[in-house]
Amino acid sequence: MAVTQNNVLLERGLLRVTARPCEELPYPEQLTYDVEIVGQEVLQSFPTFDEACQFVDMVAPADE
Repeated sequence: MAVTQNNVLLERGLLRVTARPCEELPYPEQLTYDVEIVGQEVLQSFPTFDEACQFVDMVAPADE
């Protein structure tokens, strides 16, 4: 899946969470949240921002 210019909501290292309009009916007004490698590909899509952030936390934990 190609990366498009969407609203970047979170960036951590080479990962970022972006929001885009949902392409599935009957909810095209809702958003889909993609976790992607910057400049490369979408790894996973989620129906909520919280789920996308949990995935990023699992794959690339924040430095503490």
